[in-house]
Amino acid sequence: MPSVIALLEFREARAREELESWLEVVREAEEHVAAARRRLEHAGIARAEVLHALAEEAE
Repeated sequence: MPSVIALLEFREARAREELESWLEVVREAEEHVAAARRRLEHAGIARAEVLHALAEEAE
């Protein structure tokens, strides 16, 4: 029976390592998403500023 317990402990440790690895991937993806959202927000602000400047010139 000890070999079965050792095998289960090994599988649990391996599963924990795999989970940690995937959680790191998720954290990195969340950082990329946050950066992309910031770029989108900045692009929208820049577009609005250009449209505003063009509207002022047209007056």
